[in-house]
Amino acid sequence: MNLLPHRATPCPRCPWRTDISARALTTDRVRLLRAACGSRGHEAAPYAPMDYCDQPAAGPQLICAGWLAVHGLDHLGVRIAASFARLPAAVLRPDPTRPPLFTDMAAMLAALPDPEPPQSLDVETYPAEDRSLDVADPATGLPRVLSRRCSTCVLDPADLMHLGTEHRRDFLRDVRARDGYVVCHQTLPATAPPGFAPAVCRGSYDKIHTTTVAAMKLFGVVEVEPPSPADPTDSAGT
Repeated sequence: MNLLPHRATPCPRCPWRTDISARALTTDRVRLLRAACGSRGHEAAPYAPMDYCDQPAAGPQLICAGWLAVHGLDHLGVRIAASFARLPAAVLRPDPTRPPLFTDMAAMLAALPDPEPPQSLDVETYPAEDRSLDVADPATGLPRVLSRRCSTCVLDPADLMHLGTEHRRDFLRDVRARDGYVVCHQTLPATAPPGFAPAVCRGSYDKIHTTTVAAMKLFGVVEVEPPSPADPTDSAGT
């Protein structure tokens, strides 16, 4: 199984480093960090977002090395990835041969300037507003997953969203590279009915094999009905 794309050492502008001038983070990234950074006994859920380096890379986006060293073991998804040998153990602890890092998120944020205004980020991956993309059920802590595909599932072979073969292939490749999951587009804050919380796309849950989805299946999920009636022409699977 291939390693998840990650940096082996913090980049020159990594906000987790204590040896460089502090730089402002976007409001979006601060919100993401609050979801991604757990603590011992209060670990981030297996399906919580991870912190990605914001420096350009030639290939897939890379998981931040500073975050991995400081809070990686406080994220159950990272622990599971490491147990599947998808992340090397060496990146999950501070190393005196690498740049010095803050001890935790609170110390890092305290040293930074006020956050920059929000930016538009990948809606499938990052929370971008207060309603965010948290799929955790508040009563159980388990992820919400649609009980069946929505009426315009992006994984329907009929291409009901008109993504095109190439775009859908690239989209799915990125999900697998991040070892993540897909939030159903009908449950996104901009498109869902009032009060309907984000939920994991059923098509991705059934068909995309990542360790994050495997963790959901291992620990359990809360199934919810799609926000709108499914098209009767929908099939049971892709």
